[in-house]
Amino acid sequence: HYEDNLRACLVSACDGKSNQSNTTMKLVATNMIAEDKLWEGIELLCLTDKVYEACNYLQSSGYWDSSLWLAKCRLGNSAGHKEELSKTIGKYCDHCVATGQSKRAILVKLSRKEFISVLDLLVGAKMIALAAMFLQVLQDLKELPDTSHAMVLSEEISLAYARRLFDCGNTKAAFFYCEKAR
Repeated sequence: HYEDNLRACLVSACDGKSNQSNTTMKLVATNMIAEDKLWEGIELLCLTDKVYEACNYLQSSGYWDSSLWLAKCRLGNSAGHKEELSKTIGKYCDHCVATGQSKRAILVKLSRKEFISVLDLLVGAKMIALAAMFLQVLQDLKELPDTSHAMVLSEEISLAYARRLFDCGNTKAAFFYCEKAR
């Protein structure tokens, strides 16, 4: 079936009707993926600018790093694909957290300058001291957005860090962070 699929793509591409050609190539790509020819199918999807679908197929097949790489290379360069890039990266980071790779998810979000997401991930990973330091840097650089979520998160981090400092016997610093939480 492989040669027949490629022949169908070639015939539809030569036909001149780009919409029908893209539909045929997407159908052929889907068939190839179903027949365990994942990379050939991904290649066809990318040729027809169906990169988001290609990333989804890669993720569902367990090729998470490849999906991130493809998304950053092909979806990251154009303004029209920002939402698709964000969704792909979000799924990747969710997978990383679910498989105990929170640090990797944090680095990916940090590379995208999604600072609130980084803080959320740090708190979720119980890296309170690091979250408090990163929060301080964001506040000093005035990079913290003025949203209710950012305010609640700042308060949560400050209070959690104050508790940690108090447990260590550093009451002066604990009171400082309690004041910051106000």
